[in-house]
Amino acid sequence: MSWLVAALVAPLFYSFSNFIEKYLVDHVRAPAGLLTVWVSFMMGLGTMLLGVGLGAELLSSRDALLMMLAGASLSIYILPYFIALKLDEASRIIPLFQFSPLFLFALSWLCLGEELTGLQFCGALLVIVGGFILSLERRVSGVLKLRPAFWLIIFASFLYAVNGLLTRMVISQNNLGGTLLFQGFGQLLAVAPMKYYLGKTPAEGDFVKQLNFWGWIVLTVLVSCIATLCDVYAMGLVKVNLVRSVAATQPLFVVVLGTILSHLLPGYFAEDLRVRALGLKFGVGLMMLFGIYLLYR
Repeated sequence: MSWLVAALVAPLFYSFSNFIEKYLVDHVRAPAGLLTVWVSFMMGLGTMLLGVGLGAELLSSRDALLMMLAGASLSIYILPYFIALKLDEASRIIPLFQFSPLFLFALSWLCLGEELTGLQFCGALLVIVGGFILSLERRVSGVLKLRPAFWLIIFASFLYAVNGLLTRMVISQNNLGGTLLFQGFGQLLAVAPMKYYLGKTPAEGDFVKQLNFWGWIVLTVLVSCIATLCDVYAMGLVKVNLVRSVAATQPLFVVVLGTILSHLLPGYFAEDLRVRALGLKFGVGLMMLFGIYLLYR
């Protein structure tokens, strides 16, 4: 399989995972906290197993700690994502994750002394403008206001960027399997306090006993793991920047997939199918894709 096919399959499968999770919050009606706990647990376990499968080697104490912090940030970012998914359409939420590279470049500038070129600045501007265009809604009074999910996804994007920064600081000098092993361990460590504070809901026992609940949880984790494997495979063949640029096609996949699912299964998925709305989402997706390309060029 070529790197391009693998790099395209990854965002496609992540898009499938987004809609499985949308089904979980809208129709299985699982609480966001409970979903965060169990998805984090299974993703952490899967990441550790993937690390072992890739020939994990022990890291230094410093690098192991950094990767465990990276894993913890990855677990925590899931909570605002699930809350946002309850509030808005997947096709308006997922493109906002393109803010994550902006935060990553800003953190790299602050922590690693990296500088932003003129083209990268233009790319960042395109992503920011696109995000605001997609998130604005007109109220009955005629006043434009940001959608409630906007700030939740911005916070989730920041946490995801923290994971990216910590991983960058470690992975260049260490074995990939080892970094994944300790990242997965960090995800599992974060689950314990989250289980205490977020997992205690009156309906927790009912959901945990439901085969339907576990089936969808396992499916979304498996789909995400396939996407991750394709991502890792592609990055092993070409420069990471190329793979990251291709990954920015995910918002376009989400728009197309959301349109198809809303036509075929209108009782389960309700994306806005008006031509104007679809045109806006697709246009903004292309603009943000070009912005990400400039960032990673």
